[in-house]
Amino acid sequence: MNIFDPVSSNYYRGNGDKMRPAIDRIETLLAKENLSEWDGSFLLSLQRQVEKRGDLSERQLDVLTTVENRYTDQAIASRLEWKEGYTDELSEIARVCASYYIVTGYFRDISYKILHEEDYIPSEKQWRSLCSNKYAMKVREAAFNDPKFPVGAMVMVRATCPGEGISLSKYRDRIGTSLAIVISDNEQIISASRGCRRYKIVFVGDSTPQFAEERDIKKLPKKYQKK
Repeated sequence: MNIFDPVSSNYYRGNGDKMRPAIDRIETLLAKENLSEWDGSFLLSLQRQVEKRGDLSERQLDVLTTVENRYTDQAIASRLEWKEGYTDELSEIARVCASYYIVTGYFRDISYKILHEEDYIPSEKQWRSLCSNKYAMKVREAAFNDPKFPVGAMVMVRATCPGEGISLSKYRDRIGTSLAIVISDNEQIISASRGCRRYKIVFVGDSTPQFAEERDIKKLPKKYQKK
């Protein structure tokens, strides 16, 4: 049963004929299968307004047209094609971008679904909005390029740390050394700046892992390298 089943035509009795075309459009859409939760709720709200006021605003009619366009045969076929062609690569890109956005406050709902709902597939429009904007492209570049510092590499934490910031600098100063070993090179990216690939490091003589962005660390100076 369609949870958005249209109500009886008696529902509109007394509202005149001027809204009949819009009413028919609403009922046609409500009878469709697989209406999204938002679209179904919106259409039901239009029904209620017609019952109470007997009219709809121009803006509401415009949105109604937008909803109709999402359920044309062509639109439905396009969505099916997108879902069937949703590859592991597209899924991995979405997860990387969602991991970044989940901590920024943007795209929070869709990011949560991507990260926590196993079978969730975003629409093509949602995927492109999340994964193809200028910030996401920086995150993707950092995540999918080869790491500058592979696991096991000895590195030095820079004098200033624009990435992980004050906490890493303070910890370095407390430990009393800038030398560290990379123990992970693919941690969750939390910024979209140059050098934002995120690592987990352990300072020499310490055992507590710390996070560092690529811009926070550098190769060892020659005087520390084995000859």
